[in-house]
Amino acid sequence: MSPNRSSSETYQQNRLLSLLPQETLAGLIPHLELVPLDVPRLLETEGRPIRHAYFPLDGVASVLASVIGAQAKIEVGTVGREGVVGLSLFLGATHAVSDSFVQIEGRAYRMSALDFVEATRTFPALVAVLHRFSQAYMVQVSQCAACNRVHSVSQRCARWLLMTQDRVSADTFKLKQEFLGIMLGERRVMVSKAEASLRDRGIIAYSRGVVKILDRPRLEAVACPCYEVIRSVYDRMLARSGVMQRADSMCSIELR
Repeated sequence: MSPNRSSSETYQQNRLLSLLPQETLAGLIPHLELVPLDVPRLLETEGRPIRHAYFPLDGVASVLASVIGAQAKIEVGTVGREGVVGLSLFLGATHAVSDSFVQIEGRAYRMSALDFVEATRTFPALVAVLHRFSQAYMVQVSQCAACNRVHSVSQRCARWLLMTQDRVSADTFKLKQEFLGIMLGERRVMVSKAEASLRDRGIIAYSRGVVKILDRPRLEAVACPCYEVIRSVYDRMLARSGVMQRADSMCSIELR
């Protein structure tokens, strides 16, 4: 299938879209455009208007915050097939408060900011899904902030690789070492040591910008507990039963 062609199965690859009732998804489809996510494409630029919302299918975007006084940026969150880039639009913002760029190539459904905001006013089921994603994403951001303070580079590297593998659903993916340094907020030499340790133990392979997960159980053993905390929150908040219950309650409120 061409990278820019859609099918009913393609929509299901994004977790948020897969949770929507058929009638809601049908209302969104005319406004969704399948686009490639090329590295290091900027999806949002700090201080500039948010033009689109993106529902990734198999790529990963990194959200960066500026470090005041240091002229540097550090990752504060990542978004993959479990979510949407452009959540700030749902929360009422019109301008980006941070940069968001593609760190792992893939594809996404793109929706104009205007259509996305209008859809949140029209479809209660979409609102229910976005509310629950917002909660899960906030847990991810806060957990990663704490993780960066107390856990080792090796633990955080393992956690980041696991989260990335979950989102691309593949054992092998392209990753520039300089990007991983930004993700972990560490100097390149420290990232190289962490990768070398995992590689020497036969847990991963890394060559010419390509990472391959060789032993996931051992990678999970190396990772800090933050990985399981974040994964369990997403699984709980985006469980179909919970989302549909929330949507039904919102519909009943509107009817009153």
